[in-house]
Amino acid sequence: METETTTLTKSQAYLNFAAEYLETIVQYSKKVSIVHGPSHPETHDVHRLVLTLIEDISKSEKESKIDNLPIQESLKALKELTAWFTVPSWACWTFERLYQMLNDFDSVSSEFIGE
Repeated sequence: METETTTLTKSQAYLNFAAEYLETIVQYSKKVSIVHGPSHPETHDVHRLVLTLIEDISKSEKESKIDNLPIQESLKALKELTAWFTVPSWACWTFERLYQMLNDFDSVSSEFIGE
């Protein structure tokens, strides 16, 4: 019984972190897609995947249960799309910060939900 409580607490802590951190990330992904989208359409895909992650986390919060698979799939797609969050040489500070935050989010998520 104690293990279940600990797991639930860890799950809730992760969900709280994810919801809060993604709220910041989505602001950056939106700005990057608006500014760079016309010449770099993949930035729109990054923004869409961030929105998908927000939906996945929100669903997990409502159900009080984390469904790892959709989160893992979105993170995998983000890594493939961004070449593992490699910042292009032409990127502005906002773009660079977005990729840094995505990498940080991926690291924490991988520790919690696995790969």
